[in-house]
This record gives sequence, C-alpha cells and structure tokens, in this order.
Amino acid sequence: MSHFTKFTSFVFLFLLIMTDSIAQNEWNNWVFSNNHIADFSTGSFFTSSGGSITSVRGNASISDASGNLLFYTNGETIWNSQHAVMPNGSGLNGCDQSSQSSIIVKRRDLPNKYLVFTIDCRENGYANGLQYSEVDMSLNGGLGGVTNIKNVPLQTQVAELITAALDPSGNTWVIVHSSTGNTWYAYLVDCNGVSGPITSNAGWNFTPASNNEEGQLKSSPSGNLIAYTYAILGFSTGQGIAELLDFNQSTGIVSNAIFLPTFGVDSYGCEFSSNGQVLYVSYFFSPTYTSCSPSSGHGIIDQYDISNTATIPPPISLELTCTPNQDNVGQLQRGPNGQIYSNLIGGMTYLFGTAFGNYYSIEFPNVLGAGCNLTDQNPTNVTSPIMWGYPNFAPVSPVLYCGLQVSLENDTICEGECIDLVASTTGNNTGLVTYQWSNGIIDTDSIANVCPISTTTYEVVATDSLGETDTANVTITVLSSVIADLGNDTIICSPPYVLNAGNPGSTYQWNDGSTGQSLLVDTTGTYWVVVNNGGCTDSVGVNITVIDILVNLGQDTILCDSVNIQLDAGNAGANYLWNDSSTGQTLNVTVAGTYWVAVTYGSCTNSDTVEVNVLPVPSVNLGNDTVLCIGDFITLDAQNTGASYVWQDSSVNQTFTASSAGTFWVEASVGNCSDVDSVSIILDSVVVDLGPAIITCIPDTIELNADNFGLTYLWNNGSTNQTLNVVTVGNYNVLVTNSIGCQGVDSVQVVLGTLSIDLGNDTVICEGQNLVLNAGVNGSSYLWSDNSTNQTLSVNQSGTYWLEVESGLCSDADSIEILVQQIEALFDIPDAVGCSPLIVEFVDQSTINFGQITGWQWNFNNGTSYLQNPEQIYQNEVNTSYNVQLIVTSSIGCTDDTLQTIFVNAYPSASAGLNNRPSEPLLGEPINFENLSTNSSSWEWSFGDGTISNEENPSHVYEEAGTYAVTLIAINADGCNDTITYQLIVSSEIVLFAPNAFTPDGDKFNNMWQYYISGISNENFSAQIFNRWGELIWESNIPNEPWDGFYKSGAAQDNVYTWKIECESEKNAEHKTFIGHLSIVR
Repeated sequence: MSHFTKFTSFVFLFLLIMTDSIAQNEWNNWVFSNNHIADFSTGSFFTSSGGSITSVRGNASISDASGNLLFYTNGETIWNSQHAVMPNGSGLNGCDQSSQSSIIVKRRDLPNKYLVFTIDCRENGYANGLQYSEVDMSLNGGLGGVTNIKNVPLQTQVAELITAALDPSGNTWVIVHSSTGNTWYAYLVDCNGVSGPITSNAGWNFTPASNNEEGQLKSSPSGNLIAYTYAILGFSTGQGIAELLDFNQSTGIVSNAIFLPTFGVDSYGCEFSSNGQVLYVSYFFSPTYTSCSPSSGHGIIDQYDISNTATIPPPISLELTCTPNQDNVGQLQRGPNGQIYSNLIGGMTYLFGTAFGNYYSIEFPNVLGAGCNLTDQNPTNVTSPIMWGYPNFAPVSPVLYCGLQVSLENDTICEGECIDLVASTTGNNTGLVTYQWSNGIIDTDSIANVCPISTTTYEVVATDSLGETDTANVTITVLSSVIADLGNDTIICSPPYVLNAGNPGSTYQWNDGSTGQSLLVDTTGTYWVVVNNGGCTDSVGVNITVIDILVNLGQDTILCDSVNIQLDAGNAGANYLWNDSSTGQTLNVTVAGTYWVAVTYGSCTNSDTVEVNVLPVPSVNLGNDTVLCIGDFITLDAQNTGASYVWQDSSVNQTFTASSAGTFWVEASVGNCSDVDSVSIILDSVVVDLGPAIITCIPDTIELNADNFGLTYLWNNGSTNQTLNVVTVGNYNVLVTNSIGCQGVDSVQVVLGTLSIDLGNDTVICEGQNLVLNAGVNGSSYLWSDNSTNQTLSVNQSGTYWLEVESGLCSDADSIEILVQQIEALFDIPDAVGCSPLIVEFVDQSTINFGQITGWQWNFNNGTSYLQNPEQIYQNEVNTSYNVQLIVTSSIGCTDDTLQTIFVNAYPSASAGLNNRPSEPLLGEPINFENLSTNSSSWEWSFGDGTISNEENPSHVYEEAGTYAVTLIAINADGCNDTITYQLIVSSEIVLFAPNAFTPDGDKFNNMWQYYISGISNENFSAQIFNRWGELIWESNIPNEPWDGFYKSGAAQDNVYTWKIECESEKNAEHKTFIGHLSIVR
C-alpha cells in the first residue's frame, strides 16, 4: 500500500501548488445578505436577487465541480439551489449575527456528503460554540437534505472566527479560536470523519468587551499561514488587531504570531492574494485618512508584503474614493477569478448604518502598491444593500480518494444451517474490486456461502483496480440444535396442569406471552411454545382438554313443615347417582335426612353431600281491625311464646302498644319458619271550633255554633243544643261527644271593643320607590281600593288609596294621596373636536315633573364635578373615547343618572418660537430668522414692514431703521396654530441721539444731558463737553453716561457748550467723531 500512498501524496502536493492558480468552480456562486446572489460563471462579479439570506453577516455557499450552486447557509438554516429550506435544514445551532457563522467542507470519501460547521455569536454568549451537521446531496431528488447527523457539538465558547486549510494528504483542517484567551482549536476532516481538536496557544489574548467582538479568519492559498482581524467595535473609541500566524498543515499547530501595524481603527476583514505573498486588512475607518471630509469617518484597506514573514515592512494604505456616507469597509473575500472584493457600510452608527449597493474590488491582488488597482464598483443592477460580509469558503482538495477498507461481521448459526458471508468495502475508487476467500474462491462477488458444521473463522482479501488491498476475518459460531417437547394431547380432570418445555438455560415464548420454562394450564385449549437457545429455535404445541366437574348441593338446610326443596347436582349431560338410587340431575326433598349424589362425566367423577332438617311453623293472629279515639291506645300480642319477633317498626318484643292510626304487622319466627299477621287501626275525634274572640261594638245577639250535627252537646250554661244565642259579654264553652264516646271541647270570649285605622298623611315618593301602606290593626277583613284584602298594600304610582277594615261587628275606613316625583337625567354629547387645549362644555338638560333639581354630579375620567354645566379640558388626545356619567338629585332626594360616551379629538397644537441672527441687527444687514416652532408643518411670517413669508427659516433685510413687530404663525397638519410676536429693533450702523438743551434746576424734569449712542465698541470711547473758551469741563469713557450740569462741584452757568464724542464702529472698528452744541437753561 505504500507505493500508492507515495504516488497520491506527490499528486496532491503538485495539485495543491496549482490550487489557487486555477478557478475553483466550487466558489462560483456567492449567496449572501439581503437576498444577494453573486455569479462568477462569466469570470467576473455579477449580482442578482433571489437568495433567501436576509441576515447582514456570516454565511457560506458551495457549488459542484462544474460551478452549479448546491446549497448555502447562514449558520441557522440551510437552503438548496432552489432557495428552499432543505429537509431537516432548519434549527442549526449557529448564529446569523456571527461575523463568520459557518463554513462548508466536502467529505473526501463520500462524494455526495458535505459537513456544515457552525459557530455561535457573542449575543448568545458563545454558548453553542462549534458544531457540525451533515448534508447528503443524494436526498430529495438530488437537491439534498440534512441527515440525522446534526448539531454535533465539538467545542464551546469559540469566537466568531472560522476558516479551513488542507493537510499534505488533501484532508481538511477546520480552525477556530477561543472566545477568551489565545487558544486555537484545529479539527481534521478525513476519511474517518471529524477528529481532534489539536490545541495550541499563540497570539493576542482575547478579552470580550461590552461591545461586539467581530472579525475575519483566513488561511493562505498554500495553507501554511493564517491571518485574522479582531475588532471591538466602537468607531472613535474602537480597538482592533490584525495578526499573521504559522499553521503546521501536518500537525494542526498554530504558532509564531506576528502583530501587524495599522493605519486604521476597528480592523474587520482580511484576505490573502492568490500567490499568498500579499495580505490585505480592512478597517472601519482611519484617523489619519485626510483626503476626505470629515477626515475621521472613512474606511481604509492596508496592504502587507508577507513574501518574507521574518521582516514585514509597514503596510501600504489604500484609500477609498470619497463618497459621502459610503465609508466603512466590511469583510474581504477572494473570488474564483483571483480578485478580492470588499463591501461598504455607510454612516457611523454601528450595526445600524446604511449599507450601499456599491463595492470595491482589488483587480490585481498579487501586485504591491497602487498597481493592485483598488476600484470603486457601482453596478446599476444592485438595488439593495450588500451589508457586512461575503460567503466563507473552505479550500477543496483536488484529490478525493480514500484508501480501500474491507470489513466482515461475525455471526451465529444453528447446527445444520448455511450463511452468506458479505464483505463490505469503503473508499471512493469506483473501479473493480475482487475478493479472495479462505476457501479458495476468487470472484468479484463480495458474497460467499458457507455451511460450517462447527464454529469456523474465514478470511477475505479485497483488491481494487489500483492494486490496493485489505484483509478481514469473520468467525461463524455454530450452536447446538434445540428440541422442544410438551408431550401428547391430554385430558385433565383436576386442573391446574403443568406444561414443561425442557431445555434449561434457553429463552421461552408461550402463546400467552409468558416466558418461563413451564406453564400452568387450567382451561381447555391449544398451547404452544418457542424455545430459543442462542438463536437456535424450536417450537411445539399440545391440545389440553379440561373436564372440571364441580358438584355443590349447597349448605346444610332447615325446612319448615310442609315445605319441600329441590337439590340440583348441575353439570348437565353427566351421569348421576343419588343416595336413593335415583339418577336424575335433581332430587325433591320434604323430610329430614342426609342426601348425597355422585356425578360422572367421561372418566372424571365428583360428589357432594347435604344435611336437611324440618321445623314446625308458628301461627300469629292480631285480631280484627279497630277504631280508637284520639289519645286512647291498644296492646297487640303476637303470641307463640319463645319465637323471635319483628314488628313493622323493627321492634322485637312479643307485644306492641299502638296509639296512632295505621297498619301494624308482626312476623314470628322459629328457626327458618315464620308467620305474619297485620291489623288496621283508625283514629276518630270530635273537632269543635267556636272561632276567635268576638269583638262587638254595639249591643246585639250573637249565635255560637258547635257544628258536628247529630252529636250530643253540653254548654257551660247547661244548654244541650248545637247552637247558643248570647247577648252579654263573657266566656262560653261547649263539650261535644260522638257515638263511640270521643269528645271535643272549645271556648270563645265575647268582648266589647273599638276599631280605628290611620294610613298617615299624604306623601310624595320617588319614581321606582315602593311605599307600604299598613292598616295598623288586626281585623277580621280588609278591603283596599284595588280590591286586595291583605293587611298591607305596596304602592308606587300617583293616586288616592283607601282602606275599609272590619273586626267582628266593628268597622272603620281611611284614605291617603300619593304623588310620584319623576326625574330624568339628560345631557347632549358635545362636539369634542378641535385643537389642544380643547375646552368642552357639558350642558345639563335634565327634567322633573314637579319640584326642583338641586344637585348635579358629573363623573369624568379624570375626576368629579358638582357644577350644573361644567367644562372639561382635553389635551393632545386623538381618537379617544370616555364614558361620562351625570347623576341628578331633587330637593326631596330623588335621583336619576345617565351614562354616555364622548369621542374626543383634541389635536396637538403647534408651538411657535423664533430667534434672529444677529440679535441686534443693523440697517441693511440680512437677518436670518430661526424657526424654533415645534409640532408644525407650515408657517406664516410677517416682518412688520408689510413683507410676509411662508418659508420655515426665512431671511429678511429692512430698508429703514426702527422697531418692527415680527409675527410668526406656526400651523401643524391638523390645522392647529400658535402665534408669537417679537419686537425687533433695527439700528443704523452707529445711531446717536444728543439733545441740544436741558434744564438742571432740580424739578425732576430734564435735569440731565442724556445722549444715546449704539453700534459702537466699548473700547476707545470718549465723550467730552467744552465751554465757549475751549476749556474741558466734563469727560466720560462710559457710553451713554449722562452729565448733571455741574463743573468743579458747582453748577455750570447758563450758556452754550460744545460736546464731542469719539468712538469706533462695532462692525468694522472704523473711528468716528461727532461734535454738537447744547444749552443750559434754568
């Protein structure tokens, strides 16, 4: 095999040198942010839309060897070439916010298999780290799908950096960096899958900051160098580094870090030239970039000569074209045409800057200096932002061959069986493979059939078309046969019965699911078992017939005299033999004795015995049905002394005392023999009711009636009639007796009395209120005006109500007037539309049928008002509704309420405000008016000189000096406005007012010579007054300071004086002299 290894290594090294000098079609299609697709099939960068990636950063794409797009990913989802999510292609544990979220590596040994490596991001705390998933392009009709090898974890807490490089044999190293510290992890993807990591420490110690830590990691075309950028984004305070390191392609060790000096800040992207001798690093902006304005806001690309890594000269700074807001450089990516591309991010707001459709290309990356031709590309077909990054690519090995491996699997058979030996080979050489087995057969067939009689080991040698060979061995274990035996079919008279499958140490499967060696059987049926001894099995079945004769004549029994019982032996169809030699299934028994039966069915027999005893039956007689007077009782006797008794109330005595009406029964028992009898008792009574006490208001004869016609009567005065006429007051009673001696008695009091009722004064009630009118006395009858007859009457309507009451022979009447006050709460919903502050008046329109409304309570959303017509102020409330409740109260306390909804549109008002520059304008000088209004969209200016403007920030020049009322009306989109008026003084360049006389006579009027001057500097100012002989009598260096008319502590004489003012213009420092005269007049 060594001859082949040397040959393939030579071929790989040769092709590895040539890898970047030819186009890698696997890199032909770039699918990246904002749905962009870049196609290099024409040899140049050409973008279109249609991709499914919307994230702004990390992504990866892969094409086949012919340059046809296969699939792409953002680290979280995988899409196929039709831009649809692959089956099982969602839910990857990468992060689309990672600066390098993923990379795709092709399996060497399996042409249709790819591994997608993903890494997490800072936003997720790097929790998922480095993981990989497998894509099989043979699935889904050739569009590919993700297999069950998905989200396989490799390393947690890795930074947002990932790249790949080839080892000397064409296998792929996947390289990542820890999120903190300076640890590198290298994983090898070869014919055996993914192995590692190889761990090394080199370079800068990563320390996560509060802002995003991002960058880009790349391997050189030859794979012996790696470079990375690492930015802690923050623009003017941002930090970033760039380092170049050695990568040992044989061992996976990273070492010899070289820190690269930079002209930029926030290093973000890096890329090698195709010859591997030039390194490019992009930066968000450069503080030394002076060609553009502002100088601190534009990106930069540095070019490093790394042809000799021992001495790397300072970088050459490649400045971008000065295009406003298109200034921050993103990632760098070398295309299959050898050119390097960078995208631009506009604006200075990290993450939220405006991205543009143009990009830069480095046409000749192998050339140092300006000859590399950094060119601003601005294609017209790019209509959406390109954003931060391009796809990440792994180098594709030009040698995709994995050595031949053959394998066999051990197996077990049973004695007397044959088996196919199947040789499996791996390796992607599709040429002919031949096999030589230990039994001497040479064939291209990988299957050999053998029939060993004992355990045997076989060997196979596989040879492929390149002469590569491999050997495998297999052992076939031969087990002894198993014989299962449950015996012959059996009849069982006394279940259960034990079935034993034998073959101890085997496993068992019975027809009922049990797994023991034996089975208990108690029912008729077919039973089977499968016996398994190490894979050798046998099965057997047996028929079991169960004849289970159950004979039960019951418990020993006691019979009552003259009663018979039937004994039943059951088991229909069997043969029977009773103790009296009868042969039927049943036997009738009427006398005491011992009885037995024998039952035979086939060869099975069973028997049972029962003892029967006979007892005499008791006789019970409670007598005839009976009538009792209320209060009397009768004793019922069940007789049959010594028996047990149960009465209808569950009592157990021989006798029972009855004093109420009903049916009474008793059961007397001796053993199981009993008798029952019953008797009915009826109660009789005499009911006498002379009625309630009789009140009589006038002398009259009153008849008392004892009722109960036909009975005998005895009154307390000796009368024996049914009725008694009385004419005097007193107590009267009567005794009434029926034919069986039952008696009834009653008495009544006859009294003389009076009757008077009062329904009260006429009354006013509220609508809905009930008033209860009460007669106030107990009477025998009541009659109200509505014909009701109760003692009370509930009313809620206006009207006159009367009542008549009778009590015995007495009567009285009264009436009352009821008025119902009706009050209704009403108000109109006001128009609540206008500008804030919106004042809305609520007007009470409540009504009352009589009386007055004396109280109002308005319940608003923000409080309560007790005014009759309150006002509410609404501020900045649009399309808002509120419930408003009004409660009104009358002078007698009657209330009503209403609830309505008001819809409010209090549009926000504009707020007018202004300023002018200069604040103290001079005549002829342009005045810029600054509009300080808020919430406004149109404006009306009036400058006080008849000139108006609708500009937001107008400029105006006054033609005359003076004071002008400047007015600004600010109007918003809802038509709400605000007005402000400002007094503006416009002066000439220097304005001087000097009076020509004053009267310093102490009368509080015109006592000072007061001049006024403006438009001057406070420096080099002088005001002087001379007398007529030229003598200086007063001087001041303070502008506008007055003279009080005194000279040398005395009053100056009335006369004519000369004044002189020297000053400098505030505007241009021009010197001016003013001279005039003034007179003092007292």
